[in-house]
Formats: sequence, C-alpha cells, structure tokens
Amino acid sequence: MKSDLDTTDDGSAEPAGRRPLRKRAKIGIVLIILSFLIWFAIFVVPFLPYSGRVKWIVGIVLVICCYSCWFLGLFLAGREVAAPIMAWFWKWLPWKKRTKEDDESE
Repeated sequence: MKSDLDTTDDGSAEPAGRRPLRKRAKIGIVLIILSFLIWFAIFVVPFLPYSGRVKWIVGIVLVICCYSCWFLGLFLAGREVAAPIMAWFWKWLPWKKRTKEDDESE
C-alpha cells in the first residue's frame, strides 16, 4: 500500500545527481565563454591598422565588455555554476599557493 507522499519508487522523482540547467544558466555559461573570447581579442588590438587613440578606445571598450560579460554571466548562471568556476579561479592564484605553503612550513 502506497501513500500519496511516497514518491521514491516513481520515475518522476528527481535524480540524486546533477539537475539539468535552466535557460538562464545556459545563457550565463555562454556569456562567461564569450568573456574569454573577448579577452583574447584584446591581444589583437595592437596589430590593428588604426591610430593609437583608436586602439586605446577599442581596448578599453573590449575590457569593459569582457568584465561585463563575465560578471553578468556569473550572475545569470547562478550559484550551482559559479561556485566551481570561482573555486577553480581562486585555486590558481599565486598568493594563495604561497600562503598555503607558508602555513604548512610553520
């Protein structure tokens, strides 16, 4: 005899693993990837056949767009997606490694 609250045997219960990403999270991931592409485009700016002033303006606009896409993407992706990305980012910072090694040596 099953009660109405017992749904553990049904296939409709959500699996214990990862949940599928919503549309908002997918847009956030696309914006994060776009921010990396914009960041690499900044390195092309010095080789453009324009004057120095135009190169500076294009470079500054690209930097602003890059960071805007990054933070907007993290916001839209949500905590489930942003937490592993930020953990990976903080793991590779050089001063984090030094302080960790310094703590172990004491």
